[in-house]
Amino acid sequence: LKLLAFTSKRQVFEKDQVMIQQGDSGDTAYMVVDGSFDVIVDTAQGAETIATRGQGELVGELALLCDAPRTATIKAREHMVVLTIAKEVFLKLVLENTEISANVTRMIASRLEGTLRSLTDLTAYYDGMTGLPNRHLFLDRVNQAISQGKRDGQTASSLIVVGLRNLEKVTK
Repeated sequence: LKLLAFTSKRQVFEKDQVMIQQGDSGDTAYMVVDGSFDVIVDTAQGAETIATRGQGELVGELALLCDAPRTATIKAREHMVVLTIAKEVFLKLVLENTEISANVTRMIASRLEGTLRSLTDLTAYYDGMTGLPNRHLFLDRVNQAISQGKRDGQTASSLIVVGLRNLEKVTK
């Protein structure tokens, strides 16, 4: 943290100012000291805000770790103060400090898990047009109930299976 404090620079972004542009190469990560920002991804349907984050967040680290283009656009929602972390300093922190390395790994994994869960929930279990639960959600919940019944030694779930098989025949 001392190394970070001595080597980083304070930078200010005003409302709607772009801090990171999707597709650009990355040579800096940012630690948000104050304010909040939107994470925006270009999709086939246009730009889509997928998250809003704020104080205490580390931003832009993925491009530094992977030598890959920026995966999203980061735009300030309000006046925002950040500490800039140069690529060399960031990589040195991650390589020399196992606790920081583990925390960065957990943070990236958590973001990935959340993104995948939201995509799966939206596309697999809900109708794209109506937003209502579909048969995949029903089947998932029935399978969960059956598994729970087996763990608890209950057999009431078997009645659902018979009805479920009939439902699958009707819906195919």
